[in-house]
This record gives sequence, C-alpha cells and structure tokens, in this order.
Amino acid sequence: ELATRVPLIIRSPNQKQIGKPSSALVELVDLFPTLVDLAGIPTPPFRLEGRSLAPLLDDPEAEWKYAAFSQFPRFDPTEPNSKERLMGYTIRADKWRYTAWVEFDWTNGQPQWDRVHERELYDHDGD
Repeated sequence: ELATRVPLIIRSPNQKQIGKPSSALVELVDLFPTLVDLAGIPTPPFRLEGRSLAPLLDDPEAEWKYAAFSQFPRFDPTEPNSKERLMGYTIRADKWRYTAWVEFDWTNGQPQWDRVHERELYDHDGD
C-alpha cells in the first residue's frame, strides 16, 4: 500500500479550513476535477473519473468516497524472462484493503482475470 500513497497538499485562497488535514479517501484522478473546480473553469464535456476535492477544503470531515482504487505491478524489471509478471488490483476502504494479484498481458495491456495468483485482505483496525 505504501507504493500507491503520495503526499497531497492543496491550498486554495478561498478555502474555509486552512491547514486542516482530512482522513478522507482520495485518489490522484481527483486532482484534475479539483483544479478545474478551484480555477472556475467549465467542466470538460467528457466524463471525468475523479471528483473535485474542493468540498473537503471547506469541511475536512465531510462524508466522502467509500473506497479508493489502485493498481500496481509486481515483477522484477531486471529479469526480462521472469515468469511472474503480475498486476495488483486494490480496493481500499476506511477499514479494509483487498488486493488481487493477477497475471497481466503486457503486450496488449490486459489483465487475465481467470489467472488470479494471490488474494490479500487486510483489516487496518485489527491487523
């Protein structure tokens, strides 16, 4: 999980809660909608995957996403003939994290969902 976490600091001149952290689950796909929102630019005519984080700047304790999603490769890039070239697909909720390590076809960029190698489930309160 540490490999998919990044520091995220956003400051807007109009925010009500300056310097207040939030424990809300956010994703990097939320950055573009946030910048569009804060800049007052019209939303693009196509569907955005993320959600503006601007409401969290005013209320860091606001109800937010129930889950965040990520994927992360697991293979040794120094071993080009390595048999284990997996992609981890993760869903992270407030308390739980589930990851499935799936064979990945690097030629066509597709997961092989019928070839799941491992599954991990973590209770972040109890583990």
